[in-house]
Amino acid sequence: MRYIRWHHLNRGEGWPHFRKGALNPQWKGDDVGYGALHEWIRGNKPKPELCEDCGEHPPFEVMNIIGEYKRDVSDFKWVCRACHMKEDGRMSNLRSATRIEILLP
Repeated sequence: MRYIRWHHLNRGEGWPHFRKGALNPQWKGDDVGYGALHEWIRGNKPKPELCEDCGEHPPFEVMNIIGEYKRDVSDFKWVCRACHMKEDGRMSNLRSATRIEILLP
């Protein structure tokens, strides 16, 4: 059997050089960027059916609870867009900006 065909059939199964997490030589631990940390949380924290805050809408975003960005899944929760904006204060900023635009001629 040619190497290409064998490689295609057996790719990734039982190969020790596919290291994930802390076994990967490029692992950064807690010294990771915002986007990479949120991506890691999405892959390691199970997504519930409904938002963890309101319990009404399906969650789409991962939100940090305490504000310290570390690889701790208990410091994050799955929330819907509205709850995330309320928690961050962006909803009130959006409402006040909309009011100003309406009131201005």
